[in-house]
Amino acid sequence: RFFNTGAVHGAVLPPHLLVQKNDHGVRLVGYTSSGSANGKLLSISKAYASFYPPSAKILTPHLDLAMSARCIIAMLGGDPGTGTMPNEVPKPLTDVLRRVALSDPSDSGENAWAIRTEIGKLADQLYGAPQFIPIVMPS
Repeated sequence: RFFNTGAVHGAVLPPHLLVQKNDHGVRLVGYTSSGSANGKLLSISKAYASFYPPSAKILTPHLDLAMSARCIIAMLGGDPGTGTMPNEVPKPLTDVLRRVALSDPSDSGENAWAIRTEIGKLADQLYGAPQFIPIVMPS
């Protein structure tokens, strides 16, 4: 069960994503920008400015969601600042990622678990049932 701690990471950026190849998961590391929800966002990485929504000034749970969606867009070959995606990415997936990435983080009612469920259903429709495929990391 998920418990809301009231903490916001504030810098969900590619260098803070640690891939766990055995679990097919991602861990979030690097908490120097974290703080309590509704606190002030203290800094924005100039190198990753396009991963922050333009209105990002306050730490909100949705800020982390929007930045996560922007990371996924970038990993799929898109532009995190505009939400533009390659044509190979199915439109329903593009639509969800753009909606989350480009919405205003201060007033969004998005819920992480609802987004996860929505993307899971889309993935089942688009790609079929999940299968375990080993991830081979370059040495």
